[in-house]
Amino acid sequence: MKTILPLPYASLWRRAAASTFDGGLGVTISLGIAFIFGVVFGTPGLYFAVALSALLWWLYSAGLESSGLQTTLGGRIFSLRVASIEGARVGFWRASLRQGARIGAVLTILAVEEFVGERSLSVVVTALVVIGFAMAAAMPRRQALFDLASKTVVTQH
Repeated sequence: MKTILPLPYASLWRRAAASTFDGGLGVTISLGIAFIFGVVFGTPGLYFAVALSALLWWLYSAGLESSGLQTTLGGRIFSLRVASIEGARVGFWRASLRQGARIGAVLTILAVEEFVGERSLSVVVTALVVIGFAMAAAMPRRQALFDLASKTVVTQH
């Protein structure tokens, strides 16, 4: 039986700060992609830009979180690492599952708003996604819903 040592789990605020940094980086790149594809191809280009941006975000996040750094650039600035529940480095596929759940949650909000157009449904979906992220404040290991799904934790170093 493995002994799981207590890890220094990252606070919600430190995680939010790292996510804000990474999000700013991602939005800047995504806006550039959207501008280029929107100008060249119009509305279909914008849908392609969203898909391309999600793919690039997945590669950036999952690639860095499964690397020797175990974190993104924002995580590095705020001294965070993504690890398995035991504290070990995660592989690319586990990091991909984690990012897929994060990206899927955000894209669900965008899809409901864009394609369903029902305002009350959009508010409910957004609230559920926010709760999934905010769970990190209340869970013993400070895990958000996507961390639980991928059996990962975010530690502070």
